[in-house]
Parts: sequence; C-alpha cells; structure tokens
Amino acid sequence: DLKRNRDVFQVVNESNKNVTLFLTDKTAINAVRLNEKMQILDSLSVTRPEKKFTSMVGHTTNEENNSRIFWATSNRKEFYVQNFNFTTRAVTTENFNLTFKNEELVQEFSTNENFYLLSIVKKSNELKLYCFDSKGSLSEKKVNLDAINFFNYKNELVTFYAVLNQNLGAFQTNKLQLIDTSNLVSLTESGKKRKCYVQGDKVIFSLDLDLDYTQIVTVDLNTLTSESKMFKKPFIDDKGDMLVLNSNSFLINDKLFQIKSSVEDFYLTIKNMKDEVLNEFKVTKDSPITFNNTEVIQENGDPGRRRVLEKNSQFLRKVTMLNSGVSCYKLNDNYILTLGSVSEESNNAMFYGAMFGVAGVLIAAAISNPTYDSFNAYSNRKVIYTNGLFDLNGKHLEGQIAPFAFDKIREYLDQNKNLDSKTIYKLDANYYLGYYNKADKNYSIRKFQD
Repeated sequence: DLKRNRDVFQVVNESNKNVTLFLTDKTAINAVRLNEKMQILDSLSVTRPEKKFTSMVGHTTNEENNSRIFWATSNRKEFYVQNFNFTTRAVTTENFNLTFKNEELVQEFSTNENFYLLSIVKKSNELKLYCFDSKGSLSEKKVNLDAINFFNYKNELVTFYAVLNQNLGAFQTNKLQLIDTSNLVSLTESGKKRKCYVQGDKVIFSLDLDLDYTQIVTVDLNTLTSESKMFKKPFIDDKGDMLVLNSNSFLINDKLFQIKSSVEDFYLTIKNMKDEVLNEFKVTKDSPITFNNTEVIQENGDPGRRRVLEKNSQFLRKVTMLNSGVSCYKLNDNYILTLGSVSEESNNAMFYGAMFGVAGVLIAAAISNPTYDSFNAYSNRKVIYTNGLFDLNGKHLEGQIAPFAFDKIREYLDQNKNLDSKTIYKLDANYYLGYYNKADKNYSIRKFQD
C-alpha cells in the first residue's frame, strides 16, 4: 500500500542477475530483491531520507547481497547513503559532504561496483573523480589532461573546461551527455556534441564541436592515464560560408559512426579505432538514400501527425538545420542505426515517436534511469528519422526491422493508462516494465523483448 509521492527505481546486479526494486512513498523505502525469473527472494523496509535529499543519484552492488544507494542534495554537496544488507537483514546509513572547491560537477555514473562523481577544475584540464566503492569508502583521484590539445568550435586551442562550457545553444546545454549503448539511445541524447561513454574501467569522451573532426579522449579509471585521437570527417565545400554545415558521431563496440551534412550533401562514415574507413555512404538532394531500411519519417505529435518525407532535399535540410544525431543499437549480430534530427523542446505541444513507437506515453520520475530517459526522450519535440540495418563490420543489410521492445511497451502503456509509479530496466537482452496499480495495490512487472 504505497502512499503519496510514490516513486520507484532499481539496482540491477549483472553478476548474479538479481534486481533490487526500491519502491518509495512519502515515508518509506521498500527494497524487494528479485531473481532473473522475477521471483521475490527477500525484502527490507526503511525510512525515506529527509526532504533535502531530493533524488537517488547512484548505486553500488556486490555479490554479498548488498545494495548501496546514494541520495544527494540538488547541489550534490551532501550525500546520504543507505546500505541494504539482505544477508544480515540490516540497513545502515552514512553521510558524506563534498566541497567541490573551484570545480564543476560534470557527470555521475556507476561502473565496476563503484559509484563515481566526475568534476573538472575551473579553467583547467584537470579532472577529479570522487569514487565510492562497494564497501562505502570514498576516495578522490585526479586525472591531468594537459598533454592533450582541445579546440573550441572556432578551432582555437582551449582548456577542456572551456570545451565543456562552450555555449552551443539551448539543446546543447549538457556539459557531457552520458550514453549507455546497451540500451536504445535516442537522437535527443546522441544529438549532443559532447558525450560520455562508460565502458568498464574506461571513460570515453567524444567531442564534435569541430565540424571536421571527432575527438575521442579515453581515461583509464585504474591507471588514471589518458589518450586522445582525432577522427577526420568528410569534406563538404561550404561555398564561401553560404552553406550551413552540421556533423556528429556515435561510438559503439570500437566502431565510430560519423555523419556530416549540408542542405546539398550528406555523408555517413563508419570507422574503426584506427581511423580506417569500413564503409561510407553519400547522399545528395538528387540521389537516393541507399543505407536505410525504413522510410524517412517526421513526427510532430500523435500518429495522425506523422508523415513520410518523400524528397531527399527535405531530409537534408531538416537534418542540417535542426540538431542532427546518429545512434546505434546492437541487436543479436547486427547493428540497427537511427539517424536524423530533433527540434528544441516545445512548451506548446507534445511530440512522441521516432524509433520508440508513436503511442503518446511518458514515464515521469525524479530519479535518473538511462533506459526510461531514452524512452521519454522525444516528448515535446519534432523528430525526423530513418533506420538502417548493418552487420558488425559496417556493411548495410537488406530486410525489414522488427518492432523494438520499446514499441511494445508504448503500445501496452497506451492501452493501460491507469498505471502509476512506472519504471523500465534492462537485464541481459530483456526489458522489464514495472508499474503500480493503486486500485488493487499490486506492483507488477512485465517482460518485453526486441
């Protein structure tokens, strides 16, 4: 019987395939541990933190049935940590304070049983990593990037701090957009020019401020060493600044997908980490798109406001003039590529769709969750997109693209509008939708597959 201010989040333990579901209301947190068959193994209950801790920002897990969750104030300077031990059936708590002297917090993430806060010292190339390990200990690490050259969009040599704080417009306010390639990634996320990928013991920054290059910076969380590499994009003649140019990239499994466009030309280039071209496609306003398996779609609202863009000139113009992006999702032994563009967020209408279906369904929550962040990403936006199917070497494949699990989830939620406290998470190849039915006071979980 969940009271008001209901919310839900989960911690997925990939090592033992257990999921701890945290069901919260205005007074309590109920932690329910499930196995991969969604069977209840155990549960614990504890009082919810005081109101100043506004959201759950991270977690750690270990194989000893412990889940540690981190609550934080909005400025991330105070932390309240709850350790759920299902072996001893005890919940212990700790408080931490961080000062962030002369530095800015730019990202937070969980990996390898650790929770990290990443900051940068102002006007410098120095990163700081605040690491909470699985035992709850806090350590501070520093990474110096002085040996790496960083450039702004004017191709001027600047600090990494200046790159992260370069004003690129309202859509590009994220200093670093966190990308989780195990999930479907929306164009709203992949359209950012500054992205952050967490891959085990490495953090990778991709920077696309320069129209002609993608810069990839890799930081090793164990050795605290770094390296940088520049990946050139195709040349498009701007004809004396008379043409607007746009470009972006997406990194997955050591493959870099780069796009560059004007209103007259469009390039999709697929490279390996040696900067070798595996495949490249060019589209002009007069030549057909040869790498897509779906039509070019524009969605401005409900399914009745969905239309096909018949002319390449429309596609080129909208991709170039809006916020262009490309994303890739590994499904079985293929890549499903989505490319296109998204508009700024609108306050006057609700826009849904693109590669996650067209049913008008949102999941609202105060707690960050990469899976349903992607699920919700097209609300209040116009979206232009097309999808393509590729093998793992970047070769385009013919055939139809089947509906994603997200499409099926949207359809289910559109048919069941009275559900509350919804969440989505992924375990192995399956997506799970959790929801509370306040009429019968049941919390249910349904499994969906791509």
